[in-house]
Amino acid sequence: MKKPSVNAKLNRTIVVLQADIAYFDARLTLIRPKCKTQHELAQKKLFKLLEQVFSKHLEILMERKKIRLAEAKKLQAASNSK
Repeated sequence: MKKPSVNAKLNRTIVVLQADIAYFDARLTLIRPKCKTQHELAQKKLFKLLEQVFSKHLEILMERKKIRLAEAKKLQAASNSK
């Protein structure tokens, strides 16, 4: 069985992070604006923190993907010119 390419793994990771961020955003939407219990307050803090951390990680991966695509284009152009 063939191993997935690095780009395929990167794309999958990006999609999973996007889904997780959407989930955190949805959970934050469902929590009342003014938390009435300590549990709601803890959930709100946790989902905000997770959303921030995952968004930063997503930003880094998107930049990495952009760099890899640029490198692949350079390699393709170099091989086409030979």
